[in-house]
Order: sequence, then C-alpha cells, then structure tokens
Amino acid sequence: MINPLYLFIDESGDPGNDDGTRNTTPYYVELAIHIESKYLETLGAHVSNWRYVECIIREPKILPKDEEKCKRFLQPFVEVHKVGAIQCTAVYLRKDKYNGPYLKTDDQIWNNRLRFRNFVHKQLLEHYFSLYPKAPDDYIVTVFDYYRMLRADLENVTFYLRDICEFPLDSIIHLNSKSCWVLQTAGQLANAVSQIPLGNDTASVVEMLSFVELKDITNVP
Repeated sequence: MINPLYLFIDESGDPGNDDGTRNTTPYYVELAIHIESKYLETLGAHVSNWRYVECIIREPKILPKDEEKCKRFLQPFVEVHKVGAIQCTAVYLRKDKYNGPYLKTDDQIWNNRLRFRNFVHKQLLEHYFSLYPKAPDDYIVTVFDYYRMLRADLENVTFYLRDICEFPLDSIIHLNSKSCWVLQTAGQLANAVSQIPLGNDTASVVEMLSFVELKDITNVP
C-alpha cells in the first residue's frame, strides 16, 4: 500500500552575494517539512484558526514576535513531531564565511542564483534522506515555492534533482507559497532557525525549535 509523504521546501534569506552593495541577508536557509497526508488537515485547521484569531491576512514571513504567542503557535507542530507525524530538516550557511560554489565570484557563469539554489537543494535533500531513508512503500511528493522563478528555472530544478542527483523523489511540484499554508509555515520556520546561529532567538523558542534538524553547510565544498 502506498504511503504518501510530502516534503514542503521553502527558504529564508536571499540567494545572492552579501557584498554590502545590495540589500541581501548575511545568511541563507532552506527548510523541509516532511508530513504525512493524513495530518495536513489537522495542522491546516490549527494554522487557519490561528490566523483568524490573530487577524492575519497577508502571507506571514516570520513567527510571532511575542514569545508566548510563538510558543502557542509552535506547540501543535512540536506535538505531532513527537509522534513522528512530521519531521523538519534544514540547512544553513553564513555568507561571510561561505567558500562554496555559485555565490562569491565575479564570473557571470559561476555567480549563479539558480545553480546556488540547486546546490542548497542538494545539501538539504542529502541531509533529509540521511536521517529518514525512503521506505519501499513511500511515495514522496516534493513541493517548492516558485516565487521569482521562470518556467525554464522550474524545469532546470526538476531535471537537476531527478536526473542529475537522482534523489528518490516520485513527484516534484512548484506552487506559489501565497496559496499554500504549509510552504508559508516552512518559510516561517526557516526564518526562525536562521536566527539561532545569530543568537537572536530566546532560549525557550530555541528549545521549541529543536524538532528542526539543522545542519550548517557553510564549509561544505
């Protein structure tokens, strides 16, 4: 019997060089929420109710700044993680210390945001599958945010992950995060864990975010 699993992947930070000439972030993070299809409705109801109570209309980019509200928002995710219903993995890099490919160079071919994103996708999926190998009955649907991407870029990502890296992904989908609450939540969590190495999260919030398996890829060649 097929076991459908979803990987919702979003980023925090700008995939550009932080050289002080543009408004870019000092970090880049990608995060994947792995969730079984039967739990989508439960968490979706929580997020929908939360946004109704808090009068949130626009797509949220960060977790609630108030610590107690942040804890109340995160608690259902922590609880379903405890029973193995969701897993969260993330990779992180500091741009000022990063010496890997596709970011810090004046060469137009090698300073390439699409290739940089693909490189980070690869690091994230390798991290994920090292922790959670695919079972024979798993059917993995990977969902990416297509914000600021051209059709050719989407095709490039799909080809790279399926035919070059050959990850065991059964389906690759690109959605607009504005229409997908799970992608939005992945973006919020990515932003939250990006602040941990910078020391900007409180100890209690960091503890609640410990369900995210965070890997530093700053020095990955």
